[in-house]
Parts: sequence; C-alpha cells; structure tokens
Amino acid sequence: LKPHLKTDLEKFAAAFDVLAADLIAELPSFELDQSAIDYVYEVLRYNLVGGKMTRGVAVAWTMGLLAGRPLTDQELFRAHVLGWCIEWLQAFFLVSDDIMDSSITRRGQPCWYRVEKVGMKAINDAFILESGIYRLLRKYFSHESNYLQIIEAFHQTTYETELGQLLDLRSDDLSFNDFSLELHTKIVKYKTSFYSFYLPAQLGMLASGLTDAKQFEVGRTILVDIGIM
Repeated sequence: LKPHLKTDLEKFAAAFDVLAADLIAELPSFELDQSAIDYVYEVLRYNLVGGKMTRGVAVAWTMGLLAGRPLTDQELFRAHVLGWCIEWLQAFFLVSDDIMDSSITRRGQPCWYRVEKVGMKAINDAFILESGIYRLLRKYFSHESNYLQIIEAFHQTTYETELGQLLDLRSDDLSFNDFSLELHTKIVKYKTSFYSFYLPAQLGMLASGLTDAKQFEVGRTILVDIGIM
C-alpha cells in the first residue's frame, strides 16, 4: 500500500481538534478557571499545529503496511491518537529546547517562551504538554493488553532523547578539536533518531498486535541507523 502524503496528513491533522478537546474538557474538574483553560488551549494550538506531522502520520503508515490493506476508521483513529502523542512529545521537547538554546523563532513564529506574557511560564507549559501524552493514552489505550508497553515506549524514548540533549548541551563547552564525528553521531542518534524514526514504527507495530521482540530489535536497528544518516 502506498501512502498518499497529502490526504494522509489532512486526515491526521483533523484528529488534533478531537484530542485537544479531550484534554480541555477535563480541565474544569481540576478547578481551573476559564482564563487558565483558554491559556492551556493556546499552549496546545501554538505548539502543536503547523509542524510537518510526518512522525505522527508514520504510525498509520506502519499499521497499514503491516495490515496489507486500508485501515478501518477505528484502526486509523487509534493510529492517529498514537501519532499525535508523538507530536505532543515533540512539542514538549521543542519548547524546552528553545529555552535552553535561547532560540528566537520556531516554525516561522516566535518561540513559545518569547511570546508576550509567556516567558518562563513556558517551562511549566512544556510539562503540561508532556503530561497530555499520558492523559490521552489512558483514555484511549488503558483497556488494551499492550497499554504498559506503549507507556514504556514513550518513557524510554523520552529518556533517550533527554540524554541526547544532555550530550548536545555539554558539547557547547568543547573546543573544535574536542568535538568528534563519534560525538556528533551519538547526539543525532539519541536526540533525534529514536523519537523521529523508531518510535512511530514501534507504536504502529504495537498497535498492530506484534509481540516478537526480534522484530522490534531489527526495526530499531534499521530505523535508528536511517535517522543517523
């Protein structure tokens, strides 16, 4: 089955409103007033809308290739939930990374922390973005037998990416002669490859019911290597 990029991205993008509404709908139960609820919605829309979305839609591509047929509407929605959780994860990373790097713009607009009246509140906003992943996973996958594996996939990938960020940040203190191709490869591997290339396929495999550890190991090796290239 050949993915149709434009159509697939449009279908994937449409799921954002549903998932954002899920998170916003539960906020009154946490005693947030309307202004705080509106602020959280702006955090979501500003930092999640406007990206390439290829990481997220790749979950559905993986499931479709494994199924060898078009996905049902229910299967596609499950894929989109997992895919958007990857986008939520990336938003958490990017908001944090922009603060650490003192970046100016992201996706053609000011970085979130540079938006008027946001500032260092963006640090907590990044935590809210990360927590959104697990709120959505609990709602849509807690009844499934591989729920723990899905949770662990996100925790493992988050830790790997944060270690890659550590290597990247520490490299600022190195001289030109101390920076090496080996270090660059490690930074790319941990900061980018796992969450950009392996995680979407891993989640698609889990959602398709695959359980063979060897298959995951082979996929991980291949996709992480592709991410380093």
